[in-house]
Amino acid sequence: MNRHAAHRFFVARNDGPANCTGRLGEEMGAWSAYIQPCSARDRIDRERVPNEETHDEQKHSARKAMTMNRIRSDDAKFADHESRATMRSQKLRVFLSAMCLALACCAVPAAAADPVIGSYEYSPVGPPKATGKMVIEVTIIVNGAPVTKTVTIPSGDIKPSPRAQRLPTDTDDTFAQKIADARGMGSQAKAAVIAAAINKAFATEFKGTDLTVTTPPVQVTGPVNVGGIIKNVTSQYGGLIIPGVAENSGSPIKFKENGVVGEGGNGGRFLPPPPKKSNGSMGSLGRMIPGAETVSTGVDSDGDPSEVEFGLYGVYVADFMPSPGMTDGAILEGLAALLNDHGVPAYYDAANVLLSLANPIPDGQYVIWGDTDTGLAYTFAMEGLAAAIPEPPLVALLGTGFVLLVGFERARRCRRAGGALI
Repeated sequence: MNRHAAHRFFVARNDGPANCTGRLGEEMGAWSAYIQPCSARDRIDRERVPNEETHDEQKHSARKAMTMNRIRSDDAKFADHESRATMRSQKLRVFLSAMCLALACCAVPAAAADPVIGSYEYSPVGPPKATGKMVIEVTIIVNGAPVTKTVTIPSGDIKPSPRAQRLPTDTDDTFAQKIADARGMGSQAKAAVIAAAINKAFATEFKGTDLTVTTPPVQVTGPVNVGGIIKNVTSQYGGLIIPGVAENSGSPIKFKENGVVGEGGNGGRFLPPPPKKSNGSMGSLGRMIPGAETVSTGVDSDGDPSEVEFGLYGVYVADFMPSPGMTDGAILEGLAALLNDHGVPAYYDAANVLLSLANPIPDGQYVIWGDTDTGLAYTFAMEGLAAAIPEPPLVALLGTGFVLLVGFERARRCRRAGGALI
C-alpha cells in the first residue's frame, strides 16, 4: 500500500456468502466490509460533489435575489408612476374646480347688477286739503343707471280739493257722491302737477327715451260722512306711474316737505315690464285641400263679380278679380305680383300652390284676406316664429369642466385597471 494513500470504508451489498470477498465476509453473512486504499484524486472527486451542490444553490439564490430586485424595481417604478399620475390628477381637478368657481363668482355680480326694471304705480294720490310747498325726492333708472333728483313744487301750484255744494234737492246718496267726486278731482289735479314737475326735472335724462311719468285714473271706493251717516261711494282719483324702477326697491318717491297734506293713505306697487315682443309670424294663403285644384267661376253667391284679397291692414291689401276659368294657382300668382308692386314682399310657391308674405308679421299687425268666388276654396295659415334661446355660457362652461373631470378620472382608473374601462 502506498503510504500516501488514504483509507476509506465502503459498504457494498452482496447477494450471498459465496460472493463475499472480504476477511469479515463470513462473520457478516451477506454483507462484508473491508478497508481499501484510495488515492488523493479519488478523494478530490468524492469531495467535489458536495461542492457542486453548494455552488448550484448559490447560483439559484443569486438568480432569486436578482428576480426579487427586479420585482422591487418594477414596483418602485409603478409606485412612482402612480404617484405622479395622482399628483397630475389632483392638480387638474384643482385647476378645473378653481375655473368653475371663478366663473360662478363672476356670474353672481352680473346677475345681481341686472335687476328687473319696470314701473311703479303710486296711487291713489291723496286729495289735497291745503296749498303749500312740496319737496319730493325721485329716483328713476335711466339707461341702466339710477338718477336721483329733488323736485320742488312751489306753493300755490297744487290747489285744495273743491268743496261740494249740496242742493235742496240732493239726497244723502247724491251729496255723498258729490263729495267723493270733488275729492277725486282734487286728486287728479294734484297728480297732474306732480307728474309735470317730475317730467320737467328729468327732461334731459328722458330725452331720446320712451320714459315719462303718466297719471292714469284710479277707481277708489271709500267712506263719506253725510250728516253723521257713512256712505261708501266710488269715484275717480289720480295716480302716478313712475318708469324706470327696479323690482323690490320700494317707492321711487320720498316726501321731504309736504305743505298740501293729504298723503297719509297713499300706497303703491311694482309693475313688471311688458312681455317682450315675439319674432312675429309668417302668413300664407293656399289651397283648402292640398292637391285639389279649384277653378274660378268669376262670380260670387249673389252673381256679382268675385274678389280674392290678401295683404296687410294699413299697409296694402291686394284685391284680385279673377276671370271665369282661372285656376287657384294663377290667382295666387297674380296676388303675389300686386303685393310686390306695392311694397309688400311676397312669393308664390308653384310646387305647393302657396302664397306667402316674405317678411314676418309683427305683433299687432292685421292680415286681411278673403274669397267671394263660388268656385274657389282657399285657407289662410299663420305660424309663429319661435325666438332662439342661446345656451347660457356659464352653464356650458361648468358642464364642460364637469365632463373633463369625469373623463380624466375614468382615464386614470382605466390605466390602473390595465386598460379595462371600469
